[in-house]
Amino acid sequence: MGMWKRIFLVAIMFSALAFAVAEEPEGLKIGVAAPPLTLKNLDGKMVYLSNFCGPECDADKRKPVVVHFFGVHCKPCEIEIPAFQRLLNDQLGKKAVIVFVDVYEPIEDVLACKNRFNLGAIILHDRHGEAARDWKILDEKGFIVLPWTFLLDKEGVLRLSLKGAHQDIDTLILNELKSIGL
Repeated sequence: MGMWKRIFLVAIMFSALAFAVAEEPEGLKIGVAAPPLTLKNLDGKMVYLSNFCGPECDADKRKPVVVHFFGVHCKPCEIEIPAFQRLLNDQLGKKAVIVFVDVYEPIEDVLACKNRFNLGAIILHDRHGEAARDWKILDEKGFIVLPWTFLLDKEGVLRLSLKGAHQDIDTLILNELKSIGL
């Protein structure tokens, strides 16, 4: 990727993040069913949110799902990676599913990020930002805001929406999981 393209991407992310600090989350509403999410993983295979939670998922396979929209060139997004690693290392993967959704970036950059941070979560690639728009991670001007994290219960209902970076995101997610009985 050319230097100017990278500078442009970083400028877009920082301008979107500036709004994330000042505004309350406007995206999806707590207590409503999450929109569908169908994207390719880094191996090029389609992954469906409905394989993990919601009414289309077999009842015995349903788990809560953390959906984390991020960007590999997003510095605030990097703040949360150690917390997500703690969640994965603390056996959350047996009780819930963590899905990272990279927005806009070339797959080579996403693969490099996965390797650099040794990310064990499922990583999906939203190259054109369609899923990000469907999940309404937008500010009032229509810019995509990163990072943005959602927690869905086993039924696919939104229980937590966290806009912006949170160093203690693991604690916030675990507390909400406890409140829904996990």
